[in-house]
Amino acid sequence: MSKEVGRGLVVLLHTGVRLGELFAMRGEDIRNGEAHVLTLKRKKGEGQRHRVIPLHKKALEAIGDAKPGPLMPMTRNSFEASYKKGLKGLGLTRTRLHDFRHTWATKYMESTGDLAGLMRLGGWKDYASMDRYQHMTKGRSSAILGLDFGL
Repeated sequence: MSKEVGRGLVVLLHTGVRLGELFAMRGEDIRNGEAHVLTLKRKKGEGQRHRVIPLHKKALEAIGDAKPGPLMPMTRNSFEASYKKGLKGLGLTRTRLHDFRHTWATKYMESTGDLAGLMRLGGWKDYASMDRYQHMTKGRSSAILGLDFGL
């Protein structure tokens, strides 16, 4: 797994951002331990939205000195292909990129119990959509937490 992919996975695991938000992050938009991300809304016709994402210490360490321009210097397709190839080598073929968001939400609730904070940090507007994220199986969550990100 390349360093860029490892860096992206650490950011996914420690921030709970969506994959599209990871690829929307730009070096110049990271300041004071936060990423200021402009992303597309999911529903047709809603345009773009601005979201401030607090960056966990481990995510900031993985990012390092962010230079102007895209945080991920690769396409989303090449990122996903490299990720899948790396997981196959580790025997973790059933782990999806989106599982990193689920793992983050589960670990956040286990450590804080703060439902309102989880909804705010994860960008959910209602409880029903957020509730789906707390069902990670221990096997997948443990597999993700045990990954060597190659940093």
